[in-house]
Amino acid sequence: MTFIDCDTEPNVSSPLVLKMHQKQGMLKWNRKVQGNSIFLASCQTVDDIMGAAVYQEILSKNIPVLNANVLDYLLANPHDIPEEWKAPTFGMVFFWGTIYGLKSVSKPQKPYRLVRGLYRNTRQDSEWTSSPFNIDQCAWDTCMTAAVHAS
Repeated sequence: MTFIDCDTEPNVSSPLVLKMHQKQGMLKWNRKVQGNSIFLASCQTVDDIMGAAVYQEILSKNIPVLNANVLDYLLANPHDIPEEWKAPTFGMVFFWGTIYGLKSVSKPQKPYRLVRGLYRNTRQDSEWTSSPFNIDQCAWDTCMTAAVHAS
């Protein structure tokens, strides 16, 4: 059993900037319990939709999503990734408790909202990685789930 501090600021690498981070206290992490604790928005089961619709459903239903501190912990400790998340058909797990933006380096541009996801690197089967996805421009499908607190 491990405890993850979900109150500290998550890793933020350039050109990302932190826009929103839900502090969640100390999380007791148990990969066996967390394995089935994922959320799929009701609108995701119909068709590919924009990530903004998923985010809106998370906010309106007050879904207890995990933040990027958990993602950073799992990247550093891949042995603690739940077995269910390792299935070849599982897809990606997103940590909606932290939203990022892009640092503007020149003229003002359309604001970006990004969320980071955890997935297995297809080129190296044993490596896990993370990438930010633009929730306003990327389509979400049924293999793009949200990590939530285990009940």
